[in-house]
Amino acid sequence: MKWDTIHPQQTTYSFTQADQHVQWAQQNNMAVHGHTLVWHSQNPSWLQNGSWTSTTLTNVLYNHIDTVMQRYQGDILVWDVVNEAFDDSANPRNSIWRSVIGANYIDLAFQRARAADPNARLIYNDYNIETINSKSTAVYNMVSSMKSRGIPIDGVGFQMHLTSGGINIQSFADNMQRFAQLGLEIYITEMDVRYP
Repeated sequence: MKWDTIHPQQTTYSFTQADQHVQWAQQNNMAVHGHTLVWHSQNPSWLQNGSWTSTTLTNVLYNHIDTVMQRYQGDILVWDVVNEAFDDSANPRNSIWRSVIGANYIDLAFQRARAADPNARLIYNDYNIETINSKSTAVYNMVSSMKSRGIPIDGVGFQMHLTSGGINIQSFADNMQRFAQLGLEIYITEMDVRYP
């Protein structure tokens, strides 16, 4: 459901593959987790290379969120609204969204997603935030601010890409606890263990 697949041209949506996944899940009594409405990667060239103003790109974002979420309203229970908004150094990622719309693109995306499907669970998703570190603290500070300002966010997705080195379980537990204490749901979204 990434932009390059589901929205290949500005006025064209392609739902064939996404529909197949949703139908298969429904036939097998499985819930569907939508991935992703806003990301810096896998964007089509018309989007990435367009001449946008903050207003025009915001309208494109809103159209995308409305079209995709309303198509799957009631069928997709959880959405990764914004994916990987921080870089490996825990700084806000320099993406087309941030550079054109500004830092408030995240708030705007979550607000629009809530309006598009009021019953869907809306989450922020990222990698290398499983344990307490500078990146997870940056995400924690962001979602804490969102909660305090009334931005609709229901949870945080920990991608959980592990290596053979494993993970510090206590740090992971403490980290999940601090997010849960904000009233957020905790999701393990993309778990894999990589071996050489």
